[in-house]
Amino acid sequence: MLPHSPKIIYLENKLGLKACLTNYGARLLNLYVPDSNGIPLDIIIGSDNLEEIQADPNSYGGATIGRFANRIENGKFKIGNTHYQLPKTHANQTLHSGPYGFQNRIWKIYERKKDKVGFQLLTNHLTDGFPGNLRVRVLYQLKENELRISYEAHSDQVTVINLTNHSYFNLNGNGKGGIEDHRMKIASNFILETNSSLIPSGQLLPVENTPFDFRVKKRVGEHIVADHEQLKSGNGYDHTFVIQPIGLQFPILELQGEQTGLKLELFTSEPGLHLYSANHFTGKKKWKGIMQETHRLGLALETQHFPDSPNQPHFPSTLLIPGRTFHSMTRFKFFNSSH
Repeated sequence: MLPHSPKIIYLENKLGLKACLTNYGARLLNLYVPDSNGIPLDIIIGSDNLEEIQADPNSYGGATIGRFANRIENGKFKIGNTHYQLPKTHANQTLHSGPYGFQNRIWKIYERKKDKVGFQLLTNHLTDGFPGNLRVRVLYQLKENELRISYEAHSDQVTVINLTNHSYFNLNGNGKGGIEDHRMKIASNFILETNSSLIPSGQLLPVENTPFDFRVKKRVGEHIVADHEQLKSGNGYDHTFVIQPIGLQFPILELQGEQTGLKLELFTSEPGLHLYSANHFTGKKKWKGIMQETHRLGLALETQHFPDSPNQPHFPSTLLIPGRTFHSMTRFKFFNSSH
């Protein structure tokens, strides 16, 4: 039983951006962006029915993911000489934390204005096996033609943290087909090489002359079924692109809907972009009353640290030290075809 009923929060700003969120999972349900005719277009794919979302503990769509987003091999890591065991959620790994992951928690609303909302969550020491009493804040803000998501966290013990938002984007809008004909550019020279279980090997794989080379804009689906070992293990894109240099100065991704011309630019302070092309949607669910949850219906653009970082000492550190503050920001900037 949940201690409190989830709440629905609506945001809007003067440029016509509108969002619908819930404090269940600090989750984005809808994001309306004006098209070239000024008509609001919902570009977030997934359920906006809270009963459906609560009934599925693996409903990640739109949610804030933590304590540790993505995969940890064997659900194990150590800090110093202390070993920690997490619940295994997928075979021999932990994906997106455990049953008490942030997507399944009711967050406190600590700030609420017309164009922004802040969510706060306290998780106890050893919740899902993670050390430290952790306080996390997530702030969603509609600022001009952008959605900004900011993260902040503190712990009273040394711990690991990796936060992201798991929204699925479709710039044609709901019910307008998949994302394989979207055009995409990613400013990245490397991806993380992974094994058949999608756990990083620790090596960086150059994107040049591979299906992962999006340095020049091309269709998302142009090489998605190519005969490449990395694509076979994920049944499509389910990989982390390495961002260098790290910072919010330049867009690390550009995405454009082929039907609407709506364009998204993505900025982040994180070192990685995990691209997931919804390769395992089954079509068994009906979302937002108008569409089946079909294969490659949306793109998850998960800005984050690298998967399995606690077990890969040469990856950017995910350690959070008592007395220090974890900060992260991601900006989604939109342009319609009239610009």
